[in-house]
Amino acid sequence: MADEAPPEESTLLATLANCESVLSTEFASQHGFDHKVVCNVSRSLLGFGILKVEEISEEKWVLSPEAEDYLANGSAEARVFAAVPAEGGPVMTLDELKQKLGSVVDVGFKQAMQQKWVATQKADKTSPPTVVRKVEAIEDVVQNQLNQIKGGASLDKKVTDTLKKRKLVSLTVLKSFKFFKGENFVTKRVREATDFTQEMLDNFGKGEARQFKKYNYNAQGPRHESGCLHPLLKVHLVAGLPRLKD
Repeated sequence: MADEAPPEESTLLATLANCESVLSTEFASQHGFDHKVVCNVSRSLLGFGILKVEEISEEKWVLSPEAEDYLANGSAEARVFAAVPAEGGPVMTLDELKQKLGSVVDVGFKQAMQQKWVATQKADKTSPPTVVRKVEAIEDVVQNQLNQIKGGASLDKKVTDTLKKRKLVSLTVLKSFKFFKGENFVTKRVREATDFTQEMLDNFGKGEARQFKKYNYNAQGPRHESGCLHPLLKVHLVAGLPRLKD
């Protein structure tokens, strides 16, 4: 029985039969395949001349885990602003803000201060500093920028440099492949057998004839040196002494 082709291979050949080319990343995403597996399958098909492959390198900004958190919950500075009570509300000290938000305050408070969204004030010399809002509402610009980058948008270099400095994005080179029909293109690859098996002998004459891989009967194996040197001869050779005569 012939080996069944993996689904990545059969789907790729069927897809390519109806179009001029296929992009590996789009193909893997559309069909739910692992991109690495698709690339490995294409290498095998390339070796048989079934496919032609063109490599594509693309630089892309990738979000860090912290940036993904900002997408889901807002940037650190926006969360700090949201946690600070509005004017006329209860007073919140800086320590209370840290207890409420945790480590987010370390980055968020500094950024919110730079944006002039919040400020600190003291009622008197003995009172702890409190945090107050300086504006009524804000726009979470950082979250919007990260959303655009994740969507594939190209932003100004100044913006990406700022996000990179905050370790929210990193520039990565992504490699993908474009597949074309090769000289030996078929929609189903016939896997050539390399040896007889018991299953072949049992089913001989009962089904479809198997194709065998062509052998090069003129090929010669590696030449091996026979025998080994006596330990005393090795000493002579290493020392540069003349070889002992029999």
